[in-house]
Amino acid sequence: MPVANRNTSSAHYPWVDVLKFVCCVGVVAVHARPFEYLPAVRVCVGHFFTAFIAVFFILSALLLGTKLRFDATGKPVLLKFCKRLAVLYLSWTVLLAPLWVYTLMSHYPDDWLRLLLPKILLTGAPSGSWFILSLLYGTVIAYCCNRWLGKWPTLVLAVLVDVYYVGLHFRIFEDFLHIGIEYKIFNSFFLPMRALLWVDIGLLAGQRLGKIQTAVRRRLPVAVSVALAASLLTAFAPSRVVTLLAAGVLSVALVALAVGCPAGRRVNPAACALLRKQSILIYFFHFAMVFLLNAVCERLHTYPYGLRGFAIVLAASWVFSYAVVKLSPEIKPLRLLY
Repeated sequence: MPVANRNTSSAHYPWVDVLKFVCCVGVVAVHARPFEYLPAVRVCVGHFFTAFIAVFFILSALLLGTKLRFDATGKPVLLKFCKRLAVLYLSWTVLLAPLWVYTLMSHYPDDWLRLLLPKILLTGAPSGSWFILSLLYGTVIAYCCNRWLGKWPTLVLAVLVDVYYVGLHFRIFEDFLHIGIEYKIFNSFFLPMRALLWVDIGLLAGQRLGKIQTAVRRRLPVAVSVALAASLLTAFAPSRVVTLLAAGVLSVALVALAVGCPAGRRVNPAACALLRKQSILIYFFHFAMVFLLNAVCERLHTYPYGLRGFAIVLAASWVFSYAVVKLSPEIKPLRLLY
């Protein structure tokens, strides 16, 4: 999930906040399966998951890129960003400890204690927290590579790494480098290679944000057309490769539109900032709600998915996120959660 960077405000980019929230609802839909009884629709929605995740990585790095420079002066900015990510990750790890420890013990009853520390450091302890670790490690690697290798070699390297990850994850080709690991929780989905390309694109775009805004505003119909065409290809492409390529184009097009489209007078920056904070909270909390819904439905011998289950998960997550944001001025520790 995109991280709210307090040091680089997105108050001037309200559509960025809206895009984060929309993609967050999309992730909830992927996990809560509102279209479980409509297989064709479910498959189409699932195709957009790749785009949602790429958007989150790009946006999380984009605003950081407006301040980060690939030299010694960028080190304090990077450390501050990483500290914020670490605090966010540890806060949710502690809050959801009963849930993820129970899950780990259930899956690996004999080895759970030995796997505890590697899981916390390598893959993310609570469900969904892989994103935070992947973003953290990916950002550090992108900074170091850009600083010492240069921008173009880093971009080429990031593309090759992402192609290899995608090929393995979707079984397009075999693991010819033999990086497979014994336990499923350590697979490549959770490693920095998942974030590197999109983080690098976000950092580079952040350094050229003014030019991107100008280009999008001058060619807004073209940008919208690209986004629409990529959406159709993502949903209905005949092959997995085309779907993944279209999802990548869609994610970049959506980010460009979010930063380039001017905010009208009716757009309320405060309301958009609220959506940004809620998106982080909804992202983490909905995993717990899906787990609880499955447990309750198993007891009641009912099916947890479908529109009803999705509505329950989204409504409960929204209420939780709204309450946390509104109470955080009075209860300061709640701010650690977003």
